[in-house]
Order: sequence, then structure tokens, then C-alpha cells
Amino acid sequence: MNLSETDTQPDIYETNIVKPASLSLQLEGDGIVKGVLEDVKGNCAVRKIHVQIANDDNKIVLVVYHDKLEALADCICNYDVSFKMSRLSAGDYGLKIYFASPGMKYTEEDLMYNGRCKLEKGHTTKITLKQGALPEVWGMLEQHSSRFSWCIIYNKLEWGFLCWVAKGSPLMEKYNDL
Repeated sequence: MNLSETDTQPDIYETNIVKPASLSLQLEGDGIVKGVLEDVKGNCAVRKIHVQIANDDNKIVLVVYHDKLEALADCICNYDVSFKMSRLSAGDYGLKIYFASPGMKYTEEDLMYNGRCKLEKGHTTKITLKQGALPEVWGMLEQHSSRFSWCIIYNKLEWGFLCWVAKGSPLMEKYNDL
């Protein structure tokens, strides 16, 4: 299925294209925080997404990045990334989240969240990030926007992933028939 801002039902478009990533944090009794970043947009060639964590003086910085890609895929996927932080207690923290390129390179333009988060034992804190993606995605879209089209690919188990497929490619023709 191709998705377009003008040709797709607004609720489907909103759910699959516009939805920004989010972060859930849950403080366990032992000072461990379980974190989950949901719907991080990245090139489908990404194999593993890492979270580098710095915690200093009630300020937490998360740098989200992946290893260098050998080649770009012609699609964009949503990823969920789980991680843990240790030695934290209940309280109010400053939080910055960056989406970095491979090698953890980032600038202030890559800042997806800059604010506060409150950690309480047994409570899940949910944070919505600004809309964005791992850096190489936007470069790919800007360079090739006339050659690609959005699609959602579903399997028999009824889960799907968002992708950006080359117009006229055999892959696009295959999924246009679904």
C-alpha cells in the first residue's frame, strides 16, 4: 500500500508516517531504569541501534545511533529499542535525547528531546520526542523524494512496517499488487 499525505485516509497517514518516536522509562526497586524507545525511524538496512547513556548531576543524555551502513536500503522502518540505566534513584532529572549518525556524531539539530523527566518506583514515565529520524534517513528522503513512495508491508501475522520504496522497482510493483 502506498501512503500519501493527500491520498491516504488521515488516521492511517497519521499513525504510520507522522507519529514521532516515544520513550518509556520505568524505575525498578534496585535503581535500574528500563527504557524503551518506540517507533524510531531508520533505514531498513540498520541491524542494531545503540543507546549511549551519560548520567551526571541529575542530567541524563541519551545518544541513539547505529553502526555504519555498508549500503542504504530503499526503505525506512520503525524500530523499538530497549536499554537499561543503572544507579538511579527516584527524582526529577534533566533529559536530552539525540539521534546521532554512526560514530555518535550529532549536533543540536539532532536533539529530539530537551526537558525534564520524573522517575518514580513502579511508575512508567512516557515522553514524546519531536518528529525525526536517525540522520541518514532524512538525507536519503531529500535526495530521492521524487523517486520513492511510502508503503506499509504486512505479513501473514498482521504486523507491518513502514517503508520507503523506489518507484518503479520490482519491490514496489510486488507490493502494489497486495
